Amino acid sequence: MDFTPVSQQDLVLIVPGGHPLAKHHTVDLADTLDYPYIFFGPGSGLRHVVDGMFKKLGAAPTLAYEVTENQVITGLVAQGFGIAVVPYMELLLRLNVRILQISNPVWERIFYMATLKNRSLPPAARNFTDYVRRTTHL
Repeated sequence: MDFTPVSQQDLVLIVPGGHPLAKHHTVDLADTLDYPYIFFGPGSGLRHVVDGMFKKLGAAPTLAYEVTENQVITGLVAQGFGIAVVPYMELLLRLNVRILQISNPVWERIFYMATLKNRSLPPAARNFTDYVRRTTHL
């Protein structure tokens, strides 16, 4: 297999607009443990990522809710039901949430395009993979 980095995803902490943490621009997740969290459900692809972040801290947050959709989590945070670690998305800019960069633990998620080595591709697939390789700058 050949892997080409395509995109990077940032995780951020979101809090309701009037939350005590809303005055900050960055946050150490260790400083958020006093607040209830809205987490991705156990079946979500991001659940193990967020669990891993807290495992690095040697701590576990208090879970208020577990849901599967980014939009539902963001809506619950906007309504004051808790705080959450979510991928950065444009929706965050349209709701009453404050977006905080996470300073600790350090986390990075990169998406890759995977192709089989030593296999010929149909012309359309070859054109697509060539395009991705030319335009990706990670």
